[in-house]
Amino acid sequence: MSGKQLWLLAGLALLLAACGGGAPQDLTLSGVSPDSPTVAQGGNVTLTLTLASQNGFQGQVSLSVTENGQTPSWLSLSPTNATLNVPKGGQAQVSLQVQVAGNAPTGPHALKVKVSYGDKTAERDLTLTVNAPPPPPSFTLSLDPTSLTVQQEEAARPPSPSPPRTASRGRSTSPWWRGRTGCPRASASRLRASR
Repeated sequence: MSGKQLWLLAGLALLLAACGGGAPQDLTLSGVSPDSPTVAQGGNVTLTLTLASQNGFQGQVSLSVTENGQTPSWLSLSPTNATLNVPKGGQAQVSLQVQVAGNAPTGPHALKVKVSYGDKTAERDLTLTVNAPPPPPSFTLSLDPTSLTVQQEEAARPPSPSPPRTASRGRSTSPWWRGRTGCPRASASRLRASR
């Protein structure tokens, strides 16, 4: 190989290194939120996956969840594929819904969330706790009749005030003995007449 060709190869390598074209795409699953979710049998939970890339990533990835290296039969995911565009040194997020079957085994499950691209896989641990659904209520509520009509009652009218009592002209309305103590005294003219 001539010296001219060596110079050309060296210049091309420097150009690729400067542009970042020689660096392979990489992807890291930097976080799963929540990382310890709880769900009832027959329910679902939504996870947020945070993916980071040092060199940048553009392309499609596959999403999966495993337990002891196997895909659980009682669990399903939506979506199972996603298209990502992660800038160099940046991050991107993907929402992943986990549906749990009604006969899923209860208790905590040590799972792994996996993001696969090409021949590489980024993964993160996840503890999913499955609980039994709450029991149905032990009582029933019924109404008889099923509808009622209530008429609004009129406001109570205040009683009419009684007219004030007025005294008669020149006469007292009270008995003559009211306000006096002891026996009534006869006048002198009446006493003389009776003798």
